[in-house]
Amino acid sequence: MYSINFWPILIATVLSFGISALWYSPILFGREWLTLNHINYGNGNGNGGNGNNGDSNGNGNDNRVKNVFVLYLIQLILTLIIFIVLAFIIHSMDAFSGPEGAFIGLLTWLGFIATTYAYGLIWENRSLKLTLIDSFIVFINMLAGGAIIGAW
Repeated sequence: MYSINFWPILIATVLSFGISALWYSPILFGREWLTLNHINYGNGNGNGGNGNNGDSNGNGNDNRVKNVFVLYLIQLILTLIIFIVLAFIIHSMDAFSGPEGAFIGLLTWLGFIATTYAYGLIWENRSLKLTLIDSFIVFINMLAGGAIIGAW
């Protein structure tokens, strides 16, 4: 069994959260992402504006604004799982440097993440722009997380 150091996994998870927060902020791609996903938070009162994007009761955005803490917690757990698995892959391949870890992050992104997002282009009629926004942030996080885990 492998002995995994959880500090680099936790650091990669927190860094990924920070990079993603900036990525999906209004400074970078947040507004574009909301538009491409047809999400309208309306006038800031959390009811989804006109209610056109909400649940079947017209409440607006499936109560996403009200449950944002739960959504972030779930995302944190999922990100942690990704980096735990990446750490096992990196250590299984005896990669013990930043560049080697980043390369394995690149390979896992290319083999699993990019191909999965490509399904959305083919079968879900997802826009190329939305696919690039969503998949490229995972690319950045996998490279950074792989480098951190590999170098530790």
